[in-house]
Amino acid sequence: MREIRMECQMRSLSRFEQRTVAILNNNMRCERNLQYSSRIENYFHLNGWAISDSFLTDLIVVSGCGFHETQYAKVRSVLDHLKRQGFPESRVVIMGCLPKTHETQLKETFGGQTVQLHQEQDLDALIEASVPFADTPEINMFRAHPMCETQDVEDYFFIRIADGCTSKCTFCVIQKAKGYTASVAPEEIERQYRIALELNKRKICLISEDALAYGVDRGTTIVELLDRLIMVDADVEIHLTSIHAMWFSKYGEALLSLCRSGIIREMRIGLQHVNPGMLRRMGRKGDFASYFSIIRRMREDCPDLYLEADVIVGFPGESNTAFSELLEFFRHDKCFNRVQHFSYSDVGGSKAALLVDKVDPAIKIARWQELNRVLGERSSYNGKRHYSRMGDVLFKLSQENDALFCKDTVHPLRRNSRSVSAGFAVAIAGWPGSDDEGFDFNGGYASGLVAIRPSMASLPQWTLGE
Repeated sequence: MREIRMECQMRSLSRFEQRTVAILNNNMRCERNLQYSSRIENYFHLNGWAISDSFLTDLIVVSGCGFHETQYAKVRSVLDHLKRQGFPESRVVIMGCLPKTHETQLKETFGGQTVQLHQEQDLDALIEASVPFADTPEINMFRAHPMCETQDVEDYFFIRIADGCTSKCTFCVIQKAKGYTASVAPEEIERQYRIALELNKRKICLISEDALAYGVDRGTTIVELLDRLIMVDADVEIHLTSIHAMWFSKYGEALLSLCRSGIIREMRIGLQHVNPGMLRRMGRKGDFASYFSIIRRMREDCPDLYLEADVIVGFPGESNTAFSELLEFFRHDKCFNRVQHFSYSDVGGSKAALLVDKVDPAIKIARWQELNRVLGERSSYNGKRHYSRMGDVLFKLSQENDALFCKDTVHPLRRNSRSVSAGFAVAIAGWPGSDDEGFDFNGGYASGLVAIRPSMASLPQWTLGE
């Protein structure tokens, strides 16, 4: 029966009483992608499908992050593995940002189905859905992964406040996938906020591509949104998962006040670099000295505030002087608890990919490693931090593997005849060091992927081991 199903065309799947789908995620560290893949699972549950944690399945859906060329390489590795196993590409669907960020590559190399963001009605037609994707609620809660030393994620309530971005960073193609910032109505955000409070969830994680850009399309601001939520109940901790540093120059004093009061407890800041010339080449707006003065005051006044930074080394045109400036900054920096540092690589369709003054790959590797040594335990790639927080666990697993299976992520929580959804990604596709098997944290084995391993030729862009 399994072989018969595998040979069927997509439309003929409807003849089976219980169809099965495996859902893969190539970047679980991205809260937007994590929430999206869990919503996909909820969608298939509502339409009567069984969720699989192996490739012995009727259909495979990939929730694909496309912010970096490494993420596309991971999905390419998945597709190559499936081809070797004889799984027909016509039974594979790629969703998320990837169908737009890597549209050209997929058209040239992929024979399956792609479904772009906000066009999920195409998936409805594909599987003849009785419950449309648009009617599938987003996931607000996730259970802790077994490898996580703390259960911190179970205390969080995730609310998506916007999609898209106002910036045109030269290294990024996310705006190509999601467009200009589209903010969720404040009434809807408040509705979800009230649900969190009724469930006694006091750690509220506001997620978007740039949380501080909220409201630019609605004539409002992130500060007005936060004031609105605090008026309902101020006994909360707000976590802002992704923000552009330029907004500190505009909202700095208001945000500083919220940090001092203990309401804002965590911010992940897209710093990218400290050299003004490099920031201009990256298309990053704002004055570094101006917005970093706000960040420094936040750290001085709020010792318990958790601050993360994202930075890029080896961007085209980065001189030894510019890199030394970045290195010295972090050698003396006392502001950031954690730093996620990337080695630049071209992303097709980005402006930076067209720049000609590329940094030699060997120099990029050396710079990444030198910054890694300077950061020590503050680096996302170093030490025991990998298991202390849920985000660290998912970051490590996403770096070491092509993809993670998403199964049993959705658990309805009943509340006065209404419900919200909670989720948790269970299985790894490709346990580190394996060949063609992946370890399932539920206790069994599933047909998996070749694990991603660090390669000295591309650190920290993770590739197949030799």
